Amino acid sequence: MIEPVNASTEPGPRAVGAPPERVESASEEDPIIALFKQDVDRSLLVENLRRTYDERARRMAAFLRERAALRSAFLSRSQ
Repeated sequence: MIEPVNASTEPGPRAVGAPPERVESASEEDPIIALFKQDVDRSLLVENLRRTYDERARRMAAFLRERAALRSAFLSRSQ
């Protein structure tokens, strides 16, 4: 059994799915995350999120079909 945590003591175990004890502000951001963020084109993320789930799924399926076709063409050339 998990004992209740007193607010004046160190934080104890959290329930699964519970929010974190504190949220880091932008000034406390992990330097590795900051490094990756500079290479992310957020406009592409926003554009994709404006699509419906069905549109995103169809685009992904089309991408995977094209990828498979390119892969098989490459493999057939290299043999």
